[in-house]
Amino acid sequence: MGHFIQYYADFSDYPKVLAGMLFMSLVIVLIMELFDLLQRRLLHWTGKR
Repeated sequence: MGHFIQYYADFSDYPKVLAGMLFMSLVIVLIMELFDLLQRRLLHWTGKR
């Protein structure tokens, strides 16, 4: 995904750069939520949340 963003930034195609950044942000947030869910389920005795 970073290659996609850099490629279009080199050609000054900023709508595609912004779309790539937003998509990458969404993917990162989803991955972080998945890890948080796994942590809550697998380490339930730690008392987080």
